[in-house]
Amino acid sequence: MSQQYPQFSIVLPTKDRPELVLHCLKLLLEQDFQNYEIIISDNGTIPLTETKALCELLSNVKVKYVRPINRLNMCENWEYAIQFAKGEWVTIISDKFMFTKHFLKSISKLENLHSYDVVTWQFEHFECKEVNNERLNGEYHPLMKPYNSIEYSASEELERRFEFSQPLFYRKYRNRNNYGKIYSGFVRSSVIKKVKENFGLIFPPCSPDFTSMLGILNENPKCLDIGISLMLVLNVPEYSYGEQTKKSIEKCIESSTYYFSSKEKFRESMLFKGVWFGHSANISADYLRVSQLSQYGLLKQAEINKVNFLGWALKEAQNIDEPDSCEKELLLLEINNQLSKFRGSPRLEDDVEACEYEIYHSGLIKSNVPVSNVAASELASLHWEKGIAAPRKSVFENGLSIYDAIKYQQDYVCTSVKMLGLKHAF
Repeated sequence: MSQQYPQFSIVLPTKDRPELVLHCLKLLLEQDFQNYEIIISDNGTIPLTETKALCELLSNVKVKYVRPINRLNMCENWEYAIQFAKGEWVTIISDKFMFTKHFLKSISKLENLHSYDVVTWQFEHFECKEVNNERLNGEYHPLMKPYNSIEYSASEELERRFEFSQPLFYRKYRNRNNYGKIYSGFVRSSVIKKVKENFGLIFPPCSPDFTSMLGILNENPKCLDIGISLMLVLNVPEYSYGEQTKKSIEKCIESSTYYFSSKEKFRESMLFKGVWFGHSANISADYLRVSQLSQYGLLKQAEINKVNFLGWALKEAQNIDEPDSCEKELLLLEINNQLSKFRGSPRLEDDVEACEYEIYHSGLIKSNVPVSNVAASELASLHWEKGIAAPRKSVFENGLSIYDAIKYQQDYVCTSVKMLGLKHAF
């Protein structure tokens, strides 16, 4: 590497998904930027080094492969992995994150990068149809309109999250879903050090990908949203444990055993003991724990809107896909019981409005005629020169590999940036 310490550290904690690590690592090692390192923390049953196709990649000078002595839960593995990062900027990623070639260069060339503490980026989805060591095939169509970088307020983002008036992942503000996150964002190592000193940890259970932003935003950092998509996230339902816990009490309880010694301990950790099911319950519990641990900062004044939280908890409990479950009935009774203790009713924003940066809803003329088998530059021209938005169908009728999709995304973004007259450099 060109310096004693790299500019960027990319930390990849993983567990038993060598086929995803293979593709993720291949793309990371194709960056057109040199001053970075990749930390892989292998928490799997079978070491990644036993996957022949990975051995050469893992031996690359930019890759540091580490393996905990004992099996860890997700939060523990993330804490273990990040300690090896030496870069000025650090991000935690999933093995489902596939990055464009210009990922690091585009961030390194940001104007006044030195004056920011957190830099987050946009992402889009790749619908997987085939996953193995040799192939990762599926469907892709550009989703987000590129825009110039935007500064955002750490205090306003914390306030928005604690208010609980919006869904955890809000389509209307899709471009803001990553704000403050080290998961889909780079954070200065100096900020991470302060978080560790303040809270004793960086990644709180049970939702480290989401609630690690609390400690970061508590430092009131200067934040920037880069405004362009730099990665594709794989949609692979069988690999998404979080999605499974949304509708299954059994899966929810099973996931709690990774962090708590008993079901009772898990339920006692909640904002309301009897309201323990759903992502909102887990995340609000993290909010509470982290706020109580904070010795200073914005979190000392933060307060969860409990009525709004209960509103989302009720919606999530109603969506449990186990209609004859006694646990479901008890949950619904307890949520309504807790709601009855407050004067006001939940004031929730429904997730029905599209984001203004979604291409199809960005003010273009909407067409009902799908467009496929066209080059990225042609699609960008259709959008930003002709002003037409076709339905979001895969850009190639017969699908494409993740490598072709990443190249397509990169070419589309670069061409769109030029056509829109934006300030990004690649």
